[in-house]
Amino acid sequence: MKIDPNDPRITAFALGELKGVDAVEIARAVRTDARVRAAVDEVRETAGLLMETLGGGECHMLTAEQRETIRKAGASPVITDIASARVPFWKRPAVAGIGAAAAVAISVYYIGGRPGTGTRGGIEAPEKWDWAQVEMDSLTRPADSGNPTASGASGAGGGGTVHAVSTAMRDDTASFRRELAGRIGKLDAAELESAAKLPELSGSHSQPWQPVVAGTSLHVPLASGATSWPWVKRCILEEKKLPPRRAVRIEEMVNHFRYKKPGMARAHGVAADLELCDAPWNPHTTLLAVHVSADGGQETDAQPGVTLLPNPERVNRIRLLGYARLKTSGGTDAPRPSQLSKSQGNYLLYELETTGAPAADGAIATLRLGEGDAQVLLPAGEKKSWIHASADLRFASVVSACGMLMHARQGVGDLDTRGLLSLVELIGKQDTTMLGGDRREALQIFRQCAALIDASGEKQPSR
Repeated sequence: MKIDPNDPRITAFALGELKGVDAVEIARAVRTDARVRAAVDEVRETAGLLMETLGGGECHMLTAEQRETIRKAGASPVITDIASARVPFWKRPAVAGIGAAAAVAISVYYIGGRPGTGTRGGIEAPEKWDWAQVEMDSLTRPADSGNPTASGASGAGGGGTVHAVSTAMRDDTASFRRELAGRIGKLDAAELESAAKLPELSGSHSQPWQPVVAGTSLHVPLASGATSWPWVKRCILEEKKLPPRRAVRIEEMVNHFRYKKPGMARAHGVAADLELCDAPWNPHTTLLAVHVSADGGQETDAQPGVTLLPNPERVNRIRLLGYARLKTSGGTDAPRPSQLSKSQGNYLLYELETTGAPAADGAIATLRLGEGDAQVLLPAGEKKSWIHASADLRFASVVSACGMLMHARQGVGDLDTRGLLSLVELIGKQDTTMLGGDRREALQIFRQCAALIDASGEKQPSR
């Protein structure tokens, strides 16, 4: 039985209010019907935007006159004839769903308190995150990759502070990003150019290549920081200079932008997608996009385990683009917990060197949500050419390519500034309808970046 996208149960399901047989029926429709899935995503996105907008506001009570007006309106005659009972546009389920989302958002805000209240992640969360009390070096530290081969972050500050910031990012991501961008915008030119207060990255722009053998499993990072893109943007657009290398973090550049919500697999409060395509900068490697986000309306595990399992029959080695290791100087911080943001997913790119074995040997890689009997497996689908990949994957790969060139200051493998400009022009023509204001501005930044790299004459740093 097909479900009408205007079915009011869709709104209840999207907000986690539907129970029993109805919930099972809608869940089945979400998996099989793209229209129902889109309707659920729309309601969840609307609810998220309302929560984000109303989350920091003040409570304004109705006046006595307003309450009296509402009481009088409730005394209006009841419609008794069928002709007069025709449902107007604004009461139809698709529109009423938005109103329901607003009502739920307001109820959560006034009854449950502002986002961030109560105990979260083992710490007592304040009523409202006071970012002015958090030092800049804590806000700008890159997210931990969860990779056991990665070095810990260096510098001052204990694990408790980082834990608090990680929890704040999860509960109040939009406000965190605005605060950080505002602080970067106020830096003087010398601080911006030196980035002396940022932890220094290793000589690479990414995690190192890792060989794939039987049993290889990679912890998938659930979050990224927000420092790099506003830093890069200000350097290139305002200062007309390349950003300092330590401010170039590919994972943060990629995740400054929004992507289509994942939905291929859902478990433990996590939604995930996988996509494969040829790497545009190397004819011998493949890109694997992993997109994870909190599954709206579902309870998220405190530490949901998301693991990538590359197939050793089809993959020789693999690396995670971004999450570059940090140079250590003395002690290291305690490991930072990987926290899923409630409003911002995490989009990751892995580069794979494949064996050339046929698909009969199994999927190139599989994403695992959870552990043991409760785990859900999502195998990667068929690899596409780069030009036939999704607009999101194409865009994220160009962001990554620009990050690699900014860090190296010259060509990387088969990638150079001419190649970057070629990719930018292809996206500009191919994805016209998918380019919002942020992405259009990014393409212009990439063009200016290529010109600055060509003019710099700098050489790639020794590794």
